[in-house]
Amino acid sequence: MSYIFQSEYQNQEPLRQSFFALAKEIFGLNFQRWYEAGGWTKDYMSYSYALEEEIVANASGNRMSLIVHGQDIKALQIGTVMTKEAHRGQGLSEDLLRRLVKEEENHYNLMFLLADEKAVPLYKRLGFEERKTYAYFVDPKDYIRVKESPPPMPLKVENFVTLMREGQVFGRDFHVKDAPHLYAFYFVHGFDAMVSSPITGVTVISEVEGDVLHLYEVCATKEVPLEKVLNSLLTESIQKVQLHFTPQKNVKGLYWEADKEAGFMVRGSAKDLLPKEFSYPMLYRA
Repeated sequence: MSYIFQSEYQNQEPLRQSFFALAKEIFGLNFQRWYEAGGWTKDYMSYSYALEEEIVANASGNRMSLIVHGQDIKALQIGTVMTKEAHRGQGLSEDLLRRLVKEEENHYNLMFLLADEKAVPLYKRLGFEERKTYAYFVDPKDYIRVKESPPPMPLKVENFVTLMREGQVFGRDFHVKDAPHLYAFYFVHGFDAMVSSPITGVTVISEVEGDVLHLYEVCATKEVPLEKVLNSLLTESIQKVQLHFTPQKNVKGLYWEADKEAGFMVRGSAKDLLPKEFSYPMLYRA
């Protein structure tokens, strides 16, 4: 078969729709809604193989800046790696990944990805190294409780993106500075119902599952202690809080454990600047 390399085809309807169909088949995700929300920007690069006008394999790069110990690091996160079942076993994804890494590595201080266990050997062949990451929790027993959770905050996707881009986020040791295309992606995939403002000037993305409060992001117009934010979110039924980002270590009741499922892998000149203990935030996973 004669596969044709394709990139920057977001404005070509047949190829774009084929990409969306493959993503739906492989991951069960609706990329059409993300596209309609303006999410496919220059910060999302698709490296694909096509047969005529059908995308059969893909590897994408996500441009972003990481904040590591207060420093801005130019980074590229690899994601949406997929191959249509009938075309597997031919090394298409590996070939696309090699091309992506070769063409982009000199433009970024850090390249990283989140790999499942089966894919780790592939990424090691491409020069990526495994890094241990952590899951962070808070024992809320000594916190103030509220009668009920704050109501959802009605927002349009463009307003949400603006809030996230202009506010201050938690996690100075390790965080993502700016990734509007990922904000849009998560907003249209359910996070729109998780946004609230329990304190004036503070936007929170959270949800409750059983007796666990999942806190995905805190974005504020000024510095606010995380304890104060938690005091505004915790109801009597909450027995545990999971923080899906890297907090400051002085948070009351904070504890952490190795995240065995994260699969964080990295390469690049800035890899040794990463903290010894960190969590890659959920809101920025491609």
